[in-house]
Amino acid sequence: MSGKLTKVAFVVVFTMFMMMGNLFAQDFARNANKEIPVPDADLNTGGLGNMVTGMDFDGDGRTDVFVVNHNWNDADNEMLVRIYKYEFNGTAWEVVWKATYDVWKQNTWPAMTYGDIDGDGKGEIFIGPVNWTDATNNPNPPRLLVYESAGDGTDVMGVPDGSGNYLPNSTSTITTEDNVNLRPFRFILKDIDEDGQQELIFADRRATTSGWYFGVMSVDNIPDNGDGSETWTVEVNGLDLGLTGAENKWDLAVLGNTIYLFDETRCDRVRWNSETSQWELLAPQTSVLKGAGSWKSAQVVDIDGNAEEEILVGTWYTTVEGGHGIWVYQYDATGDSLVGTKVVDLSPWMTSYGVYGGAVGDIDLNGKLDYVFGSRDASPNAAIFRVEYQGAQDQVNDPANWTVEVIDSNYADGGRWGILGLANVDDEPSLEVLYTSSVPAGGLFGESPMPIVVLDYNGPVEVGPWQKVDINYTYEGIFGDTLGANHGIVVDNNDNVWVGSWGADAVVVYNPDGVEMFRVDSILIQAPAGNDTTVYLAWCRGLAKDPDGNILYAQTGIVVKLNPADGSVLDYVYIPPNAGGSTSPLKPAVDSDGYIYVGYVVGVTPVNVIDPTTFTFTQSITLDPLAGGFARGMEVSSDGTKMIPGNLDAGVHKLYVYGTTDYVNYPVVDSVYKDNQGAPMLTTQSVTLDRFGGDEIFWVSQDNSYGGGGADQLDNALVMLNFHNMTYGYVWMPDPGASGYTGPRGAALASDGQTCYVANWNGGVVYKYNISIPTAIERDHKVVSGYQLEQNYPNPFNPVTNIKFYLPKAEKVELTVYNMLGQKVATLVNENLNAGYKTVTFDASNLASGVYVYVLKAGDVKLSKKMTLLK
Repeated sequence: MSGKLTKVAFVVVFTMFMMMGNLFAQDFARNANKEIPVPDADLNTGGLGNMVTGMDFDGDGRTDVFVVNHNWNDADNEMLVRIYKYEFNGTAWEVVWKATYDVWKQNTWPAMTYGDIDGDGKGEIFIGPVNWTDATNNPNPPRLLVYESAGDGTDVMGVPDGSGNYLPNSTSTITTEDNVNLRPFRFILKDIDEDGQQELIFADRRATTSGWYFGVMSVDNIPDNGDGSETWTVEVNGLDLGLTGAENKWDLAVLGNTIYLFDETRCDRVRWNSETSQWELLAPQTSVLKGAGSWKSAQVVDIDGNAEEEILVGTWYTTVEGGHGIWVYQYDATGDSLVGTKVVDLSPWMTSYGVYGGAVGDIDLNGKLDYVFGSRDASPNAAIFRVEYQGAQDQVNDPANWTVEVIDSNYADGGRWGILGLANVDDEPSLEVLYTSSVPAGGLFGESPMPIVVLDYNGPVEVGPWQKVDINYTYEGIFGDTLGANHGIVVDNNDNVWVGSWGADAVVVYNPDGVEMFRVDSILIQAPAGNDTTVYLAWCRGLAKDPDGNILYAQTGIVVKLNPADGSVLDYVYIPPNAGGSTSPLKPAVDSDGYIYVGYVVGVTPVNVIDPTTFTFTQSITLDPLAGGFARGMEVSSDGTKMIPGNLDAGVHKLYVYGTTDYVNYPVVDSVYKDNQGAPMLTTQSVTLDRFGGDEIFWVSQDNSYGGGGADQLDNALVMLNFHNMTYGYVWMPDPGASGYTGPRGAALASDGQTCYVANWNGGVVYKYNISIPTAIERDHKVVSGYQLEQNYPNPFNPVTNIKFYLPKAEKVELTVYNMLGQKVATLVNENLNAGYKTVTFDASNLASGVYVYVLKAGDVKLSKKMTLLK
């Protein structure tokens, strides 16, 4: 049921929002073809109780949507637990798996999450059916069901029972006591005690009766055959810690080692103390959310990409001081407390109940966090909101950096619109918003279970030219010895491996078998004052090789050319301080003519160029703008026309590509950011770069050096950037285990073109790989339904460029240009066109330099590319 507004009602609502300066978001639209119906609607008359999405357990390329039914009317048909798995086949949703579990009187709002708690690579769905307890019929019912993927590429979850149904792989009553009214309301999976194993953490919505308030559970295994061999352990709960005096817990958040439990009066805090290996109950904070609590809205996320997580949460209960709103909470170590700021005021829309549910992601792939949530009794009814962060790092507490908009409303009367998810369910790069009501809703014809509404995002999406490819490689183990914090690596012309470290006592040289040949611990050179001085090679900033095979070593204040035969000094040059006073160099980069490019760790720019003939600095290149102000290395193309420094910004970030035609000026000509599906390519710090395997193939050392050990290190990789065919791929670092560190800090290739050595920074070792470098891979030139949108030419341009596209049939076409704020700056085509190739000239004389996105819309097809205006 779609619940359309009458003409009079629309005028009233439209006028009201005009007065408030807010319009319904025009970039979002319901897609009736993607709407997910309530499965077995004749049985599931209470609607849906929960949903999780965003995974692809069977690896078929289709996003999974799991839903569980809801008991709202206490009808017999609603009291059985039914779980369904949906997939979108391109034209319609299919139920590809379902299961029923017989419990006695299922209740409302089951908890639900997903993950891989036993680490066997097979995804699991966790469901918390809420049960009535009865001394005779149901003294201690299962409160947790776990269905695990078969892991064989099929849609099967759980254990077949022979009748077409599937049983859970694991169940738990959570408590061993009978007749305890314990009702998990929200699940979170996290390794909170840093033991290398995830725990299942839950909030209890009947805490005033059960006394639990929360629980932390672990399990040793989820058995494939569901034989009951697993052991669930409750590691801690509210009874253990003497938690009393609080209300029922309707939400929780886990930030660091602390659990935050929200209710209508206060926020209780439970911490795992890693020093004492004990759980601690901290004093509650009554100021959090002004006593309004949260209804499953809390999201723990790094909002601004500074490697520090925050809690993003909305107020829920009926009255709240200052009105409803969205809050950002951060941990303040000084006061050992949460400190928050109300960043979005929701009082124009919410005067009774507030925020329901929540999900975070990057809908339009613009690198800015989106927070989507629902409502109850809002004006307009069934309002779904999108909040987006617009600021830079460390500005999350400024309300001016946040925007809010209503992206949908009035789907039906009534309802509690708090079941939400963000996922990519189709072939478009942007995310879809999925939402529904957890209770039946309706209009003129009465209430009925609500389907899952799917909102398409139709605004501009930033995509790049890069196509992801798979790289075939084998990790062969650790090479050589454990050294210091490795900060440079190079292979000489005899395939000997040179390793430099930060804080070690020498540069160590190994033969190809990993046997140490010699060390270079110090050199005798002339100081700037003219006297002889000994320089100890203990603080390496990078190693490289010139075209003659000589070794280039850099550390604070100096670049040295070493003889590869014995490590003796051939030449050296002192590094002048940059504007910030830094003399600490980036890893040197060398072009095919032997020119050596040296930037700065702090400030990056300028890049000084060493003439190979005189071994003196003869040129200084200013890079402006910068993608980041810190790096550890840089690289240049073989002809010296392309220059890419690293970027130590945490999280998703860009690398700027600087280009030249005169070897004097190096403006930004491109950036490495998103691929052709809109996916971010660089997800943690790009510390340094190397070039090998081809003149246009660069390798980024991606290292989460700001993060902790173990799971924080899983993004560590060598990222290949092949500028010849605009493909990229990953060589992942070894499994870090529970607490290990695997960050790469440079890589080098042996003469066989396959043996690759990677310097590990925080583990002090060298990894050895065998890599098949995909130098000849051709890009996949698939088009969408015959439509083509080509890269503009020239690009970059000033101020005129041409955009070429192809239409397989005659139809209405729009070609528009957007800036990176999503604002439309030009409409180039808005008319009916015949089939065939078309070329449109775009004159950007009235626009500022920058990156723009051009979008082609024709029928149901939307294609986009980016272009760079340089004036």
